[in-house]
Amino acid sequence: MSSGLVGRLLYRIRSLSEQSPFEAETFSLFWPLLSQIVRKGGIDLSSEDDMVEQLTLALEIVRSHALQRMPQIEHSVGYLIHL
Repeated sequence: MSSGLVGRLLYRIRSLSEQSPFEAETFSLFWPLLSQIVRKGGIDLSSEDDMVEQLTLALEIVRSHALQRMPQIEHSVGYLIHL
């Protein structure tokens, strides 16, 4: 997989996720790619700029989903603490 392809894929995923958050099942399809990018510092890099771009996009995608799901998580935790 070329660096350009990874970048285009990440931009597309980010664009779709900004329109509406993915369900957990859909997000789980992208998670292996996102986690590998974060763990390895990028995939098939041709320059340092590619590394920064891939890491930034992957982290933005993960962050946006974490923030969008936070109210649900807080509600669940509050319910469990109440028990």
